[in-house]
Amino acid sequence: MAKVKIQGHASGSGVFTITAPNSNTDRTITLPDASVTLGTDATKLPLAGGAMSGTITNFTSTGIDDNANANAITIDSSEKIGIGTTSPGCAAKGVHIKTSSAGTFPSLQTDADDLVIEGSTPGITLLGAANGGGMLAFGDPDDADAGRIFYYHINNTMDFVTAGATAMQITSDGRGLSQFTAKAWIQMDMSNMSINDSHNFSSVTDVATGQARCNYSNALGNATPAVATSGPAGYISATSNVNSTSFYLRSSDTNGSAADTDKNMAIVFGD
Repeated sequence: MAKVKIQGHASGSGVFTITAPNSNTDRTITLPDASVTLGTDATKLPLAGGAMSGTITNFTSTGIDDNANANAITIDSSEKIGIGTTSPGCAAKGVHIKTSSAGTFPSLQTDADDLVIEGSTPGITLLGAANGGGMLAFGDPDDADAGRIFYYHINNTMDFVTAGATAMQITSDGRGLSQFTAKAWIQMDMSNMSINDSHNFSSVTDVATGQARCNYSNALGNATPAVATSGPAGYISATSNVNSTSFYLRSSDTNGSAADTDKNMAIVFGD
């Protein structure tokens, strides 16, 4: 025969209260066949007015209210977590987020009012309070070699960190900054000093016949980038006056005579 025992502590004054529902509908409290403790220990999972600890195999939450999806959260015996699904499809331990409505997509969001990166983390600059942002860590977050993605609200940039150093940064204006991405590129026409298409160039300036100064939208980190050029067939393309804010793109024929040609191109790598 099943037994229910409610016993007060001899030296305690706490009161265990079961409140009837505010309706005429019956309510049933079912305890699982496992060791479950109800208490007020702050180190346990906080609930309204107390806490709960213990082991429940294949836990499924029906949500915090009657309108929640019946498959809100599932943790199966393989420690796979399903959100919106009772059958997590992870290959191993992990989180599977599923949406049931067409046109919607799952999201994983991290957000902090203050994002302060520890100064001991190699290669990562310490930021003060009120910067805000979020972080995703892959591997042990205390390991300097763990992969991380940081987002900073203060300047709307995203850093991709590997082996303790920023491998790439995406800025708020859409530039990807790294040693393996172009800092700028341009295709322009010297006959009318117009830009056909470009990235990180604000304008071109007519210097002389066969010479155009290409001006960066955002200055480079130093004045010694690598600039590769090309031009239309039958002409020679070159550079001069290279610095952190601009360079001269030059065009000449095979005899060395300057010429205003179209389809003059350059691509820039550097810091």
